[in-house]
Amino acid sequence: MQCCGSIPLVVISQDPESPKRDVPQTWDAVQERLKGLSSRSMRIIARNSRHFIMVDRPDVVVAGVGMVTAELHNASQRMKLGRTIWR
Repeated sequence: MQCCGSIPLVVISQDPESPKRDVPQTWDAVQERLKGLSSRSMRIIARNSRHFIMVDRPDVVVAGVGMVTAELHNASQRMKLGRTIWR
């Protein structure tokens, strides 16, 4: 399903284990598949967050933007397809 070549991509998702979860489990699977859009991608799951991650965990959003910026300035391809981290 790759459409973005090697453009750096960070998918930031809400915590699927949040006690106030407001999305179905299939949404988590869709978020996981989005990593396949680029060969330089990763997914960050923002612990203790819900849909509005930028409100609940702005630090994770800032870190994600920083990762993409660093990838754009350094073509060493540090991001690896399929990697998911929890922050």
